[in-house]
Amino acid sequence: MVREDFDTFLMEMAAFYERKQQPAQKTFDIWFNKVQKIPAESLMWITKKIQDEFEIWPRNITATLWAFYHQWLDANPDKRAIETFFECPDCDHGLITAFKEKNSIKYRYVFRCTKCRQDKTRAYPLASKLELMNDGYEIRPRVQ
Repeated sequence: MVREDFDTFLMEMAAFYERKQQPAQKTFDIWFNKVQKIPAESLMWITKKIQDEFEIWPRNITATLWAFYHQWLDANPDKRAIETFFECPDCDHGLITAFKEKNSIKYRYVFRCTKCRQDKTRAYPLASKLELMNDGYEIRPRVQ
């Protein structure tokens, strides 16, 4: 959402809950930074849900917005971003399994592919197949 959408949302909420005093501009800025990734198309639905379910102004407006946004996503699954995977020649769905021998023991390592970046598991370090091979790792062919 853009700032104008958020300001309009807050003004409507303040009017509905008869808030006499507006939050400070700095407060508006902090709140907007926390919720700006919520799409504006969900705001009307969220506004109605808040007004239907809360008798008074929500104590934590940003957490309330996020909670209702997730409910909106559940109610509108077609609006959820879908990740599509593609066949990367260097990895298996974003992961590279590599082996390296140390002290006569063969160890297995898992890396995230830097070529396609399809896997988001931060526990695995990023590496490219070529980089790993240059560092002495054995890369087994992908399973087809």
